[in-house]
Amino acid sequence: MIDTEPLLSVVVLAYNHEKYIRQALDSILMQRVTFSLEILVGDDASSDGTPDILREYNEKYPGLFTMVLRRSNLGPSKNDYDLNLRAKGKYIAHLEGDDYWTDPYKLQKQIDFLEEHPEYSACTHLYSLVDENGRLKPNQRLWSQSDKDLYEIQDYKSGKLPGQTATLVNINFFLLGNHDYSAYGDSLIPDRFYLLCLLANGPIVKLQDNMSCYRYLPMSGQSFGAQVMSNFALRYDYYQWRFSLETYASKELGLVLDLHKEKEMLFNNAIRAFYSKPNLHSAKILLKICKKRPHPTQAVIKVAWEGVKQGLKCAAKGIGKIFGVPKAVYKKIRNRHHAYLIELLKNANALSRSELDVARNVRYIVRESTGQLQTELDLIREQNELLIRALYEQFGSEILAQKLREIRNETDLQENADNEQDMKSEIPSILDRFTSQKVPEYDDCAENGETKMPIASCQGEQLLHNCGRGGAMD
Repeated sequence: MIDTEPLLSVVVLAYNHEKYIRQALDSILMQRVTFSLEILVGDDASSDGTPDILREYNEKYPGLFTMVLRRSNLGPSKNDYDLNLRAKGKYIAHLEGDDYWTDPYKLQKQIDFLEEHPEYSACTHLYSLVDENGRLKPNQRLWSQSDKDLYEIQDYKSGKLPGQTATLVNINFFLLGNHDYSAYGDSLIPDRFYLLCLLANGPIVKLQDNMSCYRYLPMSGQSFGAQVMSNFALRYDYYQWRFSLETYASKELGLVLDLHKEKEMLFNNAIRAFYSKPNLHSAKILLKICKKRPHPTQAVIKVAWEGVKQGLKCAAKGIGKIFGVPKAVYKKIRNRHHAYLIELLKNANALSRSELDVARNVRYIVRESTGQLQTELDLIREQNELLIRALYEQFGSEILAQKLREIRNETDLQENADNEQDMKSEIPSILDRFTSQKVPEYDDCAENGETKMPIASCQGEQLLHNCGRGGAMD
């Protein structure tokens, strides 16, 4: 390792890695290379003995390491951004303090490849998973990793990554001066942002040598994924960030980036998370996500329909046992209702009409139901009247009356269909019935010991009410 202007900068991120940092640093020191390099280590205000170990290595190998020991925690994005700005090398290799390299020629192989193939912005390689004690986990792999040997912008849109952090060696695009990369410091998901910047400078290749180990640790609650699971508000930030990334790619990097699949997945996950533990705060966040959707009304309808499904599921598994109604009867009605609604919601060009069809279909089922079954399906009818109310406040009585008339014409339910005033008066009667009757709640419909809340509860009412008037929930 010759003390000249480095060809390669090794960037190491450390945070509370006292147990593993020695192995990470030793795996760098064992590298056999024919070029000069520098090693930059950024400790993000660790509360354990990591800083002491870094000082020890700095004294043992003077002039080799640049130790950046931070007094306050910056977070992974800002920590990595600062180290990348300090890097002087033409290329950058990455390593986190709990991972390590296994092949002494790893850096030489990757630098040789990039020097011979300047059309690529980076290269990765195969790696092994180990547990916290260093034991191999041969039958496990990361779902986020792409299987392709060539990684391009279309692969990025799938949400996959070209390799694990310790496998990446790339050009130092900060030295190119061709784009403004300063937004990386505030990036919500740093690896995704970094990869996008790399792809703006060329595709990424995966070498077929296995040359590192990724330490797969149990979720401690500090990772962003764990925070999203525990903090519903972060789901909106996670969703909104996709739009920011698309804008940055277009305006700054000149890339056409459509993350529709990722946003759809995040939206569906947010709906499921809301109904698993519904509350007013989560309803506000979910509504904010709905307003960011291409078709906000359709998004709210989808949320509401998920509530209908939850109510039906609750009825089938809980109330049926309480009232002695056979589960098979509920299942039959639920399946008929479910299949009908799925077909309706596929039609994205007639959203308001489809949702009124939902209400009509529920009333039809209710009329067919008798006895104890009638009592339980009243809950579903009340839920759909919430949807009618939301659409009434969104579109007004004139448009809604027209939709009601179309539905009746199509289904031969011509009860005073020629009288437009009668059609308009049907809407206030629905709303009067909604405001005058208490929506039933079934708090004892429990599954696995958790209380399930139908959409007709106050949280669902508030969600639909605010969406209906088109106002944001602050």
